[in-house]
Amino acid sequence: TLSSRADARTSRHPRSARPRLLRGSPRASVQSYGCPTIRNQKHKESTMAEEEAARAFLALQENGSVSGAAAVSWVAGHPRYAALSRPARAKAWSVADSNDSGNLDHTAFTTFVKELDEAATASDASTPVAAAAAAGLVVGGPPGAVVLGGLTACYQSLSRVGQSAFVGGLGGMLAAGPPGAVAGAVVGAGGQRVADESYLGDPRRWSQYADLATKGVEERTRGLDSKGVERVDEGAWVQQRDARTGPALEVLLGERLSGRIGICGSGGGLRAATALAGFLAEAHACGLLDATTYLSGVSGSCWTLSALYAEDAFDPRKFPDVLRTRVAKDLRAPESAWLAGSVSAPDSFVFPRFAARCRDGHDVGIVDVWGAHLAATLLPPPAHGGFGLAAFRGKLVKGAAPLPLLTAVEPVKVGPDWSSKNCCERCGDSFSLANARHHCRACGASVCDACCPGFGAPTLAAALGRMRSTDLDFEGGVWARPLDKDLVRRCGRCVAAGKEAPAERTAWRWWELGPLEVGPVGGPKIDACAFGRRSHEPPCSLTGGEPVGALLGVVGSAFCATLEKVEGCGKKGLASAAAKYLAHPDGDPGASLVDPATFHSGGTRVRLGDAGFCHNLGWLPLLQRRCEVVFSVDASMHALKGDGFDPSYELNRARTAAERLGVDLPPIDMKAYATRPVSFHTDGKTLLICLPLVGFEDDAWCPLRTAHAGGFCSNAGASYEAKDFDRLSGFMRNRLRAALPEIKRRIAAHLSSTC
Repeated sequence: TLSSRADARTSRHPRSARPRLLRGSPRASVQSYGCPTIRNQKHKESTMAEEEAARAFLALQENGSVSGAAAVSWVAGHPRYAALSRPARAKAWSVADSNDSGNLDHTAFTTFVKELDEAATASDASTPVAAAAAAGLVVGGPPGAVVLGGLTACYQSLSRVGQSAFVGGLGGMLAAGPPGAVAGAVVGAGGQRVADESYLGDPRRWSQYADLATKGVEERTRGLDSKGVERVDEGAWVQQRDARTGPALEVLLGERLSGRIGICGSGGGLRAATALAGFLAEAHACGLLDATTYLSGVSGSCWTLSALYAEDAFDPRKFPDVLRTRVAKDLRAPESAWLAGSVSAPDSFVFPRFAARCRDGHDVGIVDVWGAHLAATLLPPPAHGGFGLAAFRGKLVKGAAPLPLLTAVEPVKVGPDWSSKNCCERCGDSFSLANARHHCRACGASVCDACCPGFGAPTLAAALGRMRSTDLDFEGGVWARPLDKDLVRRCGRCVAAGKEAPAERTAWRWWELGPLEVGPVGGPKIDACAFGRRSHEPPCSLTGGEPVGALLGVVGSAFCATLEKVEGCGKKGLASAAAKYLAHPDGDPGASLVDPATFHSGGTRVRLGDAGFCHNLGWLPLLQRRCEVVFSVDASMHALKGDGFDPSYELNRARTAAERLGVDLPPIDMKAYATRPVSFHTDGKTLLICLPLVGFEDDAWCPLRTAHAGGFCSNAGASYEAKDFDRLSGFMRNRLRAALPEIKRRIAAHLSSTC
């Protein structure tokens, strides 16, 4: 047996060196600034997990690695891990087997066991009880430990519906007193019941539908009809497209000139989607779209590009009529089939996708649900986005249409790695309840109170008083100096050396999701039909890949925003500063409030979110490709300033992001951008033509002011009446039509000078 083999191998070692079995004692999930005693227990159990991993690896390994079958057998016989759900085990394997090899070396197997241990601890009801009791002990002594621990134990004993009622009642009590407690409990219980029993069935059961998970993988692999579709790289495709855009550009300008044109939409939800649809319809009618090589979008404008290319025929002139009908339905309203209960919910088109994602080890959360809503509303039946981006290749054969590029961003951690040592790295003192462990934000070392004098605010009130809005400096996707530098904890050695702390933060790496390739902007990419595929799965067809319906929620997941994003949009003040401190006391205010979705890409797991977190203008993919002419259909929620508006916030972020990526952005005349319906900006190489969604003196209506006033085109708009859709899309059509003669003249002059 496996145990006898392990005993035989470990009998050669002295008793003191033999690994100890993991006892499964409760472990508190408490941050390092919370309770040092429980933190020590956490460190101890982490060591025990490593020791058990070492023992199991010796017993299971063959030629230096553990196969998947052996790992499954070991987990099934483990007294603690066997009770874990299938998604939890699959997620642990997915994290450990990052290169999809199907085997784990010693390091990867240790990671696998640690992930299992964390999942088992999270499912242990005694863990939150211990954490609550410890917090109560710190705050109120023994009585506090009894009260908080007892309340948490009662909460853990409730059903999911009971827990939701408890939370809803507590929130209602804080908001409106006893009447609010009753209302909150009813709403909480009812909402959880709907989520568990009526809305796509019980999420806890998704992973149990093995046949539906297999169906979801098959749909991702199969794609749509690939007749006539060929595999080409972007370079070969651009040559095919140039053969079409050259004559079209000559017809548009009336003279023979060469150059590539790109059109990009902006973020702005349904407002941006509608504005881009109107612009593309007019661009197609006047011949501009025939001369265009690339289309790119951010957030809401990606919805338009996905829906346009998902149609049977590529016809931008008729597409506004299609979109008008679809957005008359509220994007937030679920399909009636989804509310039919857990019995018929698996028959819905989206259920296999969720089941497949669960089986692949991904968390299915609000991003996936939101993507399903968007797909059900915006994409055509019956597939509703159950096909990959590569399916759009059918519209690109022989360069027949522009290449669409959706954008997203990957959160990238910036800053020093934090040490895991359990004693001060400066004086050697052990950490305890009276001597808490801290991490130096400049070097990452574990230090005690006495060895980190570089923390200038002794109280929370003092810290909040020094948190000024000027301390926030957003630079192209990186939040630098999120706090006053004296509020960032540094060890004595770094203070003496004058080493400033690059506060732990999150930066954004831009990604482009296209029908041909998927990957970071300016970085290595993979074939679009391989995105989402794991190495052990069969190759996808030329139209397969991660479902577009799943990606729609990613490119439009504004609810995953960071707290600084809210700060940067003007929501400043003492309340937001307090929320920021409480939400990110460890000094990482750039973390997302809701985790973005994860995907498999080229043997690794990536986490992607809405590109609007960095900035709302989709210029980067076009600038990186050195397009000579770039149109910017800007429906961003710019700040109002007197009779005009102030675009400096978005434009400065876009400029810094371009500099970080190493691409050239033409100098932008802020005054012209803010005061003219169409503004032109050039550096001699690229001509940037900007059309903001703002009404000026000659316009009877201003969409931006309507949005700021909470009208139909605000960020919260989830459906449009036909008259409102026509008014908004017609605004952008009329703007392009009125400015077309000047646009042609400027393009001709620019291309003549560059040639």
